[in-house]
Amino acid sequence: MTEIHTDETLNGIDPSTPLSPSEQKLEDGLSYVSKSRIKTYKQCPFKFFLKYWCEHRPPGTIHTERGSQIHLAFEIFHENLIDYIDAEGEMPSRFTPLMPEGFDLTSQWLDFIGSFWKFELRRWNETERTYDFAASRIPTSDLDLDNGAVVEAWKPLEVEAEFWMGEPPSGYEGDPDYIDSNGPPVGDIPWMGKADVVLNSASVPGVTGSGVTIVDYKTGSCPKIKYEGAPFLDEVMDGVFLETEYYSWLCRDVYDVDAVAIYYPRDDELVIGEQGVDERRFQIKEAALGMQERPDLSEGNDSPPKNFDFEPQNLCHWGDGMCHFYNICPSTEGM
Repeated sequence: MTEIHTDETLNGIDPSTPLSPSEQKLEDGLSYVSKSRIKTYKQCPFKFFLKYWCEHRPPGTIHTERGSQIHLAFEIFHENLIDYIDAEGEMPSRFTPLMPEGFDLTSQWLDFIGSFWKFELRRWNETERTYDFAASRIPTSDLDLDNGAVVEAWKPLEVEAEFWMGEPPSGYEGDPDYIDSNGPPVGDIPWMGKADVVLNSASVPGVTGSGVTIVDYKTGSCPKIKYEGAPFLDEVMDGVFLETEYYSWLCRDVYDVDAVAIYYPRDDELVIGEQGVDERRFQIKEAALGMQERPDLSEGNDSPPKNFDFEPQNLCHWGDGMCHFYNICPSTEGM
């Protein structure tokens, strides 16, 4: 890959790093579609090519470390909360004992944890203490009028729930743009997603319905707060809602999904996405098909593949930061 920027003070990838898809990768193709892959492809197809076709993953940062630690802490919290209510039949008076053992894992992120606890308290209050909001079951009706017996209809609550839409239907040879309950909505590889938690909707503020709400945690700033009043806020939020739409589409045959939401503990903000928006599903479909194309390497490794070209944008280079691949990309944004 040709070196584009020669400023030795730039961080990121070393321009001499060899980058090209292996013969095996070109033969096998991608293994699955995910929300993060959709997001990366829409942001910049060239970046997607380097990460997923050339299989070069940028190193972790303090931000990714924080995200991993906080996500794990929330997962452990929910698992312990379920166990506690199953055993005691009530909400605990303190949340600290439900955190990871020793609390060392997240003690440096107490501001995020404090907001998360507030959200959990709001969930409890939302149910007016009539629902077992943490356990894996929830009554949706109290009385069977025919015989006076209590009727309980149970809905699942899952932590770190993983969803897959499997391989194409057996014998399928048609256009890859199919929709089938036995396979992914678009393309020849399975779709997958890993939700941070699936909650009973009766416990989620701002959501109505007897089904579930899928929640994804984000440890960055909430865009509608961070960029309030900015002219590009609608575009940023459209990207957020694209993620919620992806989960809505992915889980359509798994749950009765009332809502998909993103929770930002930094700002204690819950953003509830719309569902079934055709324009967003078209964007997801377009990205899912585009990323699966074999890269056009006819011009060699000295430029982006024609079908995975770079997309100049503000995030190429901003302030003291930049895209990990900026040193080897034709983009001059921010220079």
